[in-house]
Amino acid sequence: ARTVHGNAAKAFGDVVRANGQEWSIQDGALQVMKIGQSIGSSAQAVVLNSASGMLGSPTVDNKGVVTVKSLIQPGLFPGQPVVIQGALLSGTYRIESAEFAGATMGAEWTVLIHGKKWA
Repeated sequence: ARTVHGNAAKAFGDVVRANGQEWSIQDGALQVMKIGQSIGSSAQAVVLNSASGMLGSPTVDNKGVVTVKSLIQPGLFPGQPVVIQGALLSGTYRIESAEFAGATMGAEWTVLIHGKKWA
């Protein structure tokens, strides 16, 4: 048995990380997985290119985090693999975060994805 106190999210995160896992909330449900692992296989990965909804060119920062903007489509959520096929950057990445923008009455229906290289 273990007793913890303080911020629940931080305490839970500490326990989960101590067990080699990470957590997030996706569509109102708790998602727990091994650190660095993906929910799906590369065969289940969404392919993003100019023909499938990728907007502009993906970029990568000095920490290896790729950022790409796309039209919203199923399967683009944290923990999921995504295959990016850009003119200057291609590969399979694990989505670390996804920021959705859109409204029922609006024209924008996009997602900004941040991901790390995934094998």
